Amino acid sequence: MSGNGAGVYEIRCLPIGWSYVGATTIPVGMRWRQHRTQLNCCKHYNRELQADWLRFGEEAFVVVVLCKVPWSYGNPKIKPFLREREIYWVKQVKKKGGCYNVQLIQYV
Repeated sequence: MSGNGAGVYEIRCLPIGWSYVGATTIPVGMRWRQHRTQLNCCKHYNRELQADWLRFGEEAFVVVVLCKVPWSYGNPKIKPFLREREIYWVKQVKKKGGCYNVQLIQYV
């Protein structure tokens, strides 16, 4: 994973092919660590993702950066851009099959 900057990412469960799409204004690698911490402590807000994490284990999941943000955090265009890209990628993932995103939530 090349997650040194902000952007849109996908957490993919390899055994079943389901994905969670998220957007973040912090580096993707840092956001992935936050997700892993929540999942490992059984405190993730996405129940389906949490259940599959417990079922298959951490090694069954990968993170893919779908879109890197070309601007710095302070740029006022970053949040609308991330929101638009997150919606686009959720729709793309849903076309392929299982998607953990029940609703689009605010990004970190």
